[in-house]
Parts: sequence; structure tokens; C-alpha cells
Amino acid sequence: MRISYRFCFAAFCLFVLSAMTLVSCKDDSSNKPFSLSESKLSLKVAETATIRVSGVSGFTVEMTGNIASYTIDGNVIYVKAEKVGTAALRVLSGSETLECQVTVSENSAQIGFFADKTPRVEMWQPNTINTETTAGLQVTYEKNVDASGWSASGCVTLGFLYVESGEFLRVSAKGDFDKMGELSDGMVAIKGSDNKIDYLHCDKVKVSKVSDGKSWITLEFPARADIRIVKESF
Repeated sequence: MRISYRFCFAAFCLFVLSAMTLVSCKDDSSNKPFSLSESKLSLKVAETATIRVSGVSGFTVEMTGNIASYTIDGNVIYVKAEKVGTAALRVLSGSETLECQVTVSENSAQIGFFADKTPRVEMWQPNTINTETTAGLQVTYEKNVDASGWSASGCVTLGFLYVESGEFLRVSAKGDFDKMGELSDGMVAIKGSDNKIDYLHCDKVKVSKVSDGKSWITLEFPARADIRIVKESF
């Protein structure tokens, strides 16, 4: 019986010590200040970085602009660069708000876009389309018509049509595709092999370069990759 009592007493002491250790660890965690592992992120398009959140068990995230997307896993925020620009990622917990500045710059593929003079369309289909050498592709240019085919004063529309299949990409905006600057009212119409036509409104349409009778055009969207076009002047 004495051995049994001693065993029980030892087990009780071990339980108390374990409980004290758990309480101590919990107290240490709760005493950590609300903080972020990063206050600034500098990324290139398509790169991913992480931000660790400390000192709180629950939080929400907000981001100004659409240059990056994010996902949350526990206390880690994964940030993926989507478009060139700057934005603030805000982490909120109770009445406190912390902020991380996110800056996204061009990656090597985008820099290469401006260096290559080949007339083409990028990011419409899986492969880049060379508009001069692709068999069966017809390129058109219309004034005062938008991508949906409706009359629209001041609009210009670029069309890329596969004559045999009927698949097409139509891009329209108000302005001039042959002059550097931003155009307004950007719209895209895409018809795929399923004969369904999708209409997308652009966040931004920008002619970033005009040289040697060609224009470099970028169309930005809220929920898909940019479409990039190098076109001959008409």
C-alpha cells in the first residue's frame, strides 16, 4: 500500500507540474505583442512571399488595390504578386491594425515583352500567337465599334479571328492604340471552341510603347492575367 500511495503522490506532482508548464506557456504566448514579420514586401510578378502574424489568435486581412492576392493558413499570410504597382496589406485584430506595404515590379517575361518587336498576342491562349505567321488568323481594326459589336463613338476595336473555327479575341477601348498613354472603357470579347462568348471589362488599357510602326498594349483585369498585344499600326 505504501508503494501505491507513493506512486499516486508522484503522479499527482507530475500532473501539477505539467499544468503549471502549460499555463506558463500560454501566458508567454498571450504576452507577445501583435506584430507582423514583414512591414514591406518587394516582389516581381508571379512571386510569392509570406507574412507571419504574432500575438493574436484571430485576425482578418484587407488589401488596397488588386496588384496581389493572398491566402491565410493559421498565422501565416501567403502573398502572390499579380500586377505591377503598390498596395497596402492590412491585418486587423480587435481595434488594432498593422500594415505591410507591397510593391510589385515587372518580371523578366514582362521586360522581354517590350524588347520583342514580333506582332503577337500573349495570354489569350496557352501559347503566344504570332499574328503574322499563324495560319488562318485574321487581324482586323474597326473604329466607333466596341468589342461586343455595338456602335460606340470614339472606340477602336482590334480583332483576332480564326476563320476556320470561328474562335476570336476582340479588344476595344476609347482612345488610340497607336499613341502612348491610358485608354478608357476597355472591353474584351472572347469566343472559345465551345462557341460561348465571354465579355470582360478591363481595369486598365495602356499603350506603354510605340516604336517602328508598332504598339505595345497591356490589358489588365481584376480576376485574370493580363492580355498583352504587340500590333502593327494600321
